[in-house]
Amino acid sequence: MIGKEETMHQPLIALIAAIDQDRGIGKDGMIPWHLPEDLKRFKEITSGPRKAVIMGRKTWESISPRSLPLPDRTNVVVSTTADFDPVGALKASCLDDALTQLKDSHDYLFIVGGERLYREVLHLKNNLLDVVLLTDVEGTYGCDVFLPNIDMSQWESRESEVFLSTDANLTYRFRTYWRSHEQQFVDPYNTVSEIYRLRLILINKRQFCPFCPGQEDRENLDVIAREGTWVIAPNQYS
Repeated sequence: MIGKEETMHQPLIALIAAIDQDRGIGKDGMIPWHLPEDLKRFKEITSGPRKAVIMGRKTWESISPRSLPLPDRTNVVVSTTADFDPVGALKASCLDDALTQLKDSHDYLFIVGGERLYREVLHLKNNLLDVVLLTDVEGTYGCDVFLPNIDMSQWESRESEVFLSTDANLTYRFRTYWRSHEQQFVDPYNTVSEIYRLRLILINKRQFCPFCPGQEDRENLDVIAREGTWVIAPNQYS
């Protein structure tokens, strides 16, 4: 059983992937489509302080060397190859090892591929996977690696409207799934910003309301004014 103190410091664990209509995610070691809007979403969601991306060796090697390590976030590569050295990234022997290395220093951990790592995160004990972020890409591409099926019947969800990419001439949509918690301090559904939604999901996971008197971390707040037990400070959650 996880105690309250430990829960308050747990990171949010998210799976993020783009899939075609067959749930394909890659072909011949590459992504067989180019969708700038998905790349922009990926960068915006996974970049920032206390964020990390976790990937397998083949995923790391499929990225252009000019882009490695992915900037403005911690990179972790899971590999058991002894002489493999991902320059600029941490190395982990398995997914559990990666999570252990990051759990005390990061708030958001993103599993970004490939298929084997997706399977591992979907089978973590204690339902540790909190969020699934998907981009649905129109069409099929003869993929040879796939996102495993996920039973989403017990998850909350929000999906975007269908968009047409002006650069790629593809239609696509974004979907977000998250686990609900017994005590909901905030409602992630109606926010427009996906980054803000992830922050609200993390608040519910940690079962700690940073907005409530007596519970906010005032030592880290830039207090503008005080009124009784209340303080006014810049919004850190938008």
